[in-house]
Amino acid sequence: MRQPGHHKYFPASIGYYLLFLTSCDPAMTGVMMQTLSNNNGCDSLVITTTSFYFQIRL
Repeated sequence: MRQPGHHKYFPASIGYYLLFLTSCDPAMTGVMMQTLSNNNGCDSLVITTTSFYFQIRL
């Protein structure tokens, strides 16, 4: 799910996208933040949140 917008802790000039992911591997869970810059000098903050997902199939 992508939600473009601005956050109170980041300058208004930095846009962000929140990505919510699931993983069956607990070692792959957590929050990652990465700032990306394009050739025009525009910065974007990408925040990825991965949570543990466990499913039993009968």
